[in-house]
Amino acid sequence: MTTEKIINEITSGDSQKVWSSACEIISLGQEPDRIKPLIPFLTKIKEMTKGLEMGGAFASNMRFVHGAIRTIEFYKSEKGCPCSLFGIHDCMDPNKEEAKGYLKIIDRKLIDERYVDFYIALCTRCGQKFSIIERDYHYTWWGWTRF
Repeated sequence: MTTEKIINEITSGDSQKVWSSACEIISLGQEPDRIKPLIPFLTKIKEMTKGLEMGGAFASNMRFVHGAIRTIEFYKSEKGCPCSLFGIHDCMDPNKEEAKGYLKIIDRKLIDERYVDFYIALCTRCGQKFSIIERDYHYTWWGWTRF
């Protein structure tokens, strides 16, 4: 998605477009060159998404909008490693972050030798260590903890 399309969709008022663009921003969270062009639109994004009904049967989909805003705010402040954005919502899959090269999973603890209980992972840039639980109910979700 281009910067223009992200801005147009997240400020559209259409909950599906807002959700899609928020997820795109979050997925780009480790790529400063893709997020920094969004910084001038931060106030507009906040204004246009405030009070928006996003739905979500088991967890509010507004969490994705908040995650997108937090991602942009991180790059606006430029403090620390972007790995601080890992786990800003419960749908952040550590396997996808590893595939992109931002995370290294160093251990997987299994339940019944079949299901993932949790991962131990490291940020490939700063070495921050994470414990990431994986659970499945109505959807698979992950809980990230730094240690």
